[in-house]
This record gives sequence, structure tokens and C-alpha cells, in this order.
Amino acid sequence: MNQPIYIILMSFVLLGSSTANAAPSRIIPPLAQMFKRSRNVKFAIINKTASPIEIMVGDTPKTLKPGELVSFDLPVGTRIIAKTASNHIAAGDLIEEVNKEHEGATVAIH
Repeated sequence: MNQPIYIILMSFVLLGSSTANAAPSRIIPPLAQMFKRSRNVKFAIINKTASPIEIMVGDTPKTLKPGELVSFDLPVGTRIIAKTASNHIAAGDLIEEVNKEHEGATVAIH
């Protein structure tokens, strides 16, 4: 007679523990995400080749003239990709993925 109650109680215990473990351990409120600033990094790229190099800064194309030093102020995670090849890089190679450790650095393309 107590067996159906025991089965029901065990099912609640087993189902309850699995749903409690499936819950995320850290929830960031949406309001906090709205006010969270993305950090920009200031750095420069210099073209040390004898010819112009085309790059993609995120989704924006940019041409670097020979010897030109260009300053950037970009969000962390932005990818800079070569569109034209040089002696040391191939078209499509990743030149830089912006991170906070590169603050104030100069990247040289040879």
C-alpha cells in the first residue's frame, strides 16, 4: 500500500535533482549586459613592404601604403586579415586578433 507513494516520492527526488543540476550556475541580468562597455584597444600597424597591402579590419577593407603607419582603436576580438600576399604572409592569413595585451603596440607587416 505504501509502495505507490514511495515510487511517487522517488520520482520527484530523481527528477528534481536533475533539473536543479541543469540550471546555470551564474546568470547575468540583461540590464547589466546593456551597460557593460566593450573595451577598445589602441595599437598601430605599419606596412614595411615595398607595395600596398589590402587588409580587412573586421568587415571593413583598408589599404596600407608602403611605409604607412596606421593607428587603430578597435574592440577586443576584432580580426585583421590580409587580402593581398607579401613575402611573409599569404592572402587570407590572420594578421592580428585584437586583445588587451596589445595596447600601444605596433604590428609590422613585412
